[in-house]
Amino acid sequence: MKKIRQVIAAGTFVLLAAGTYWYLYYSHPAGLQAPAALQENTDKSLVVKGVVVPVRHAALTLPVNGVIAEVPVQAGEQVKAGQLLLRLESGETRNKLRQAQADKERAEAIIDWVRQNRTEEIATKQAAHAAAQAELSRVEADWQRIQQLYAIGAVSQQRFEQAYADYIQSKADAQAAQSVAATAVISTSIDTILPARRAELESARAHLEQIQSTVRQSELYAPFDGTVALLNAKIGEYVTTTAPVMYLGDCSAWKVHTEDVTEEKVERIKQGAAVVVTFAALPDLKIPGKVTGISNYGEKKAGGEPAYQAVVELERQDLRLRWNMTASIRLASE
Repeated sequence: MKKIRQVIAAGTFVLLAAGTYWYLYYSHPAGLQAPAALQENTDKSLVVKGVVVPVRHAALTLPVNGVIAEVPVQAGEQVKAGQLLLRLESGETRNKLRQAQADKERAEAIIDWVRQNRTEEIATKQAAHAAAQAELSRVEADWQRIQQLYAIGAVSQQRFEQAYADYIQSKADAQAAQSVAATAVISTSIDTILPARRAELESARAHLEQIQSTVRQSELYAPFDGTVALLNAKIGEYVTTTAPVMYLGDCSAWKVHTEDVTEEKVERIKQGAAVVVTFAALPDLKIPGKVTGISNYGEKKAGGEPAYQAVVELERQDLRLRWNMTASIRLASE
């Protein structure tokens, strides 16, 4: 009896196993497929991360190291292209600049004087000298007379001092006129003088440009109209060429740069593709846009996988957007 029950149990097990096999493989063949989590994703879109950036921006550095002497702007300030943003200490160089500027102006003045000093001007200068000499003779005679009167108490101390001052001034005028008249004769040999003077002027200009170039290296100017978004500079601090001293951005409009487009994803992003951008800080905000650029160069990240940057142009702007806000970009894969 015991053996009969064992046989019946074994037969029952075989029938159940056969029924299960038939049910799985013939009635529901998909039952042996991979779990749902491993099946192909039917979502035909690609979502990547990004950050909000101004339409134009720059991290500004100086070409030389030095101590900050002047920072005439503040964070958040609107600046114009060419506006001074920062200046390093350069006292000695600025003294050289002033001297070079004076040398150039003096050389230009000599050239102008040589060009203008013609024969007709000689006569004018000589006439001016003669007039000054005549005036000096008159004032000198008046001065001698005043001295005699003063000696006998016939004129006041004030009249005496005024006469002396007039005499000194007239004498200086006469000497100046004499110098002008004496140098005026150079006009007669102007053709031999001008080439040498021109050479001196060109040398002065070249020296000035060299000093100006040195000074410009110690100064930072705005490359475009924008907003000083971040300022890493204080008067008295020492700055180097490797560290940005400020970030400048044209925040009149925004765009989005992707951050995690790997080599597996980059081929799925097409130029001109329509996208929808959302923002972590503004969950109620969705802005449509399109891909306007995809980099050809993949920048190596910490994990070693290259990332390619796609640029997204937004169809509209929002005043709540800020530089480096986190964004999510949903792009069509087809």
